[in-house]
Amino acid sequence: MRVIISLCLVVLIFLAIECPCNALELFGRATTEFAWWQDLIDRDTKFAAYQYLRVGALDLVKDQNISVFGYGRFGYNEVADDEDEEANGRLYYLYMDWKDVWNDRVDLRLGRTWTTLVAASTIIDGAQVDFKSLGPVGVLLLGGRDVLFDEFDELTQSGDIAWGGEVYLRDVRNLNLSVSYAEKYDEDDLARRTVAYDVGYNIKNISRVYSEARFDIISEELGELVAGIKVFPNDAWTIRGEYFTSYPTFDATSIYAVFAASRFHAGSLFVDYYVSDDLSFYGGYTGEYFEIDHDDDDDAHLFEAGTHTKIEKARVSGSIVVREGYPGDLVGFSLAVDRPLLDKKLDLAAGIDYDIYQRDEMTDDEIATKYWLAGRYYFSKKVSLALHVQNTESATQDHNFAGWSSLEIAF
Repeated sequence: MRVIISLCLVVLIFLAIECPCNALELFGRATTEFAWWQDLIDRDTKFAAYQYLRVGALDLVKDQNISVFGYGRFGYNEVADDEDEEANGRLYYLYMDWKDVWNDRVDLRLGRTWTTLVAASTIIDGAQVDFKSLGPVGVLLLGGRDVLFDEFDELTQSGDIAWGGEVYLRDVRNLNLSVSYAEKYDEDDLARRTVAYDVGYNIKNISRVYSEARFDIISEELGELVAGIKVFPNDAWTIRGEYFTSYPTFDATSIYAVFAASRFHAGSLFVDYYVSDDLSFYGGYTGEYFEIDHDDDDDAHLFEAGTHTKIEKARVSGSIVVREGYPGDLVGFSLAVDRPLLDKKLDLAAGIDYDIYQRDEMTDDEIATKYWLAGRYYFSKKVSLALHVQNTESATQDHNFAGWSSLEIAF
């Protein structure tokens, strides 16, 4: 299960000890986090504690651009299903990154890594090879063991494989274009097969058109499509118009693949107005439509507006959201203030969210309110302590106190 990760660790140790290093640079960040909240069922206070560690090593070999990066956590969670799961760990990534392997033409990544094809994003135990200089295009290939997590454990089984590739345009002014393909196997059975594209074009530095789409080949459904335009008439104004549609798709091996789903459409228009570093405004409209056969009233209208301003040393953000239509109505307000204190050693923030909502036509209006207070104290540039506490009141709970604190140490 951990053969590739072990090999990556062996390579790191070998390179750091045996190879001629050129000013090896080590860095990282350790975060100790505590969280508490009230369970919605039994109303008892629950507790979790985790130690996160992010590390990196640069310039492992003289005259070679080789680095290693890792990130993981270990800790305790009181709501685990059994005692064996209460103490649990998770390795998010640990890989060797070798840039310019051959004449500045190839990049190699080996180990557990996060992959970000437009066709699919996943964590793999495997390899990623980027042939980045094949004339006007580059080709990215990747594959390995598909790493799956639930809240506490790693779920990957034998035969869980993910692989894919991407062809992308390079060094073309004002234009980015890529086409990708991905497959995923669940215990050797084909679970997903997806093709996708991503394109963007800048027009004379005053606008940008863009589009991205994913098509699920097995279900023959367009899983997601976004297309839009951004216009920058001057330094003060930004205007964005966008169309979005999505259809839920599931692994072919999942029971959910046999259930019917509804397509969602949205069209939006947003405007940002920048006055100065101390004042800006934004607002927009989104029209939503749900393809539901049994319901004629299946659309909604969403209006949003807000501002960011600075009053002396305090930064203030406020917004309002109004939504009418399927499946329910909402009027929401949000206000947040933050301010540096003690010669910027302390950042203090507070806010409130207030929502009036109706779940559907058969229910009355309900109110939900959240108050929160947060702060971070900097002992130095590399050591800080943060605290966030909040209380939520709604129709289903008179109060729900929750919070978290973290100690961060950079090195």
